[in-house]
Amino acid sequence: MEMLEMAAAGAKVLMPRCVEYAHRHGVDVHVRSSFTDRPGTLVSHSSEGDSMEGSCITGVAHLRSVAQITVCGLSADPSATTSLFEVLAEGGIPIDMVQRSRSAAGHTMAFTVPASDGPRATDLLKQRRENSGDEHVSCDLTVSQVSLVGVGIGAGRTSIVARLCRTLTEAGIDIGPIAASELRISLLCPAGRLDEAVRALHRDFGLDGATEGTVEAGAIR
Repeated sequence: MEMLEMAAAGAKVLMPRCVEYAHRHGVDVHVRSSFTDRPGTLVSHSSEGDSMEGSCITGVAHLRSVAQITVCGLSADPSATTSLFEVLAEGGIPIDMVQRSRSAAGHTMAFTVPASDGPRATDLLKQRRENSGDEHVSCDLTVSQVSLVGVGIGAGRTSIVARLCRTLTEAGIDIGPIAASELRISLLCPAGRLDEAVRALHRDFGLDGATEGTVEAGAIR
């Protein structure tokens, strides 16, 4: 599952659908270079010998081209949120990093979409706005997404989030919205600082070694 999460979060080694099928049918995937005889990486369905007490960080992934869509002034009526996501679903636009907040100005919904879908998502939501009150829709194409991936990484591991933030702050990189799941912690950062963010996280979490990797239960070792 970790390799699937990494592929979905932007790792270019394997296509998400490839990993999904392998996981579904219990098939091991051996990733090797066509240029060398090095052993490469084994993505294994088996978790035998895996320790839940060990290091849970198994990789850093990134998405360079994302758009952050923000809808301000959203009605508190649950049907408004339902309508918003129905419009995106009908348009075939995938979403990630969904966050909802409330202020004196009303409810705000923010989420990310692939950058190529940003303008179209904005247009669809603005068309919907005509029947949804005083909403304001904006699209930010100046951000990228970087993620830490690992089993149990988001399950109450506040220290990992704190270390992630400290690493980027010490590198002078602005931190945007943060989202966490059982397998991934993702945040947005300025697109122009993405490469620095990835390098800093690799260094700080000890993932910048040049050793061959093995993957057990979808985890890169």
